[in-house]
Amino acid sequence: MTGISGTVASSGQLLGMRVLLGLEEALYLPSALALPACYHGPETRGKAAALHAISLHAGQVAGGTLGGFLGELIGWRFCLYTLGSAGLVLAAATRLLLLEPQKSEVPERGPLLA
Repeated sequence: MTGISGTVASSGQLLGMRVLLGLEEALYLPSALALPACYHGPETRGKAAALHAISLHAGQVAGGTLGGFLGELIGWRFCLYTLGSAGLVLAAATRLLLLEPQKSEVPERGPLLA
């Protein structure tokens, strides 16, 4: 969505694309929060979830700051194309490097359901 946002022709279209990006990230969050539970045991799970949450907020702050700076420096369209391309590279790397946990490794019940 970020890269595609660079192709818009009006501010209304840009707003619509950014709203769709927000919806996309809202759909991503539940599965992303489940990853620490699959890859970490009870002793490190909280730290892993906290690191993920901190990273999300740090990315928002850095993205807004660096995006504004790069937008002024190289233009907002090229900035969106560049950051969208970087996101695709990171998504591909994640797909290749992040292995699906075995079914036996995934807990059947969380601590609240036990």
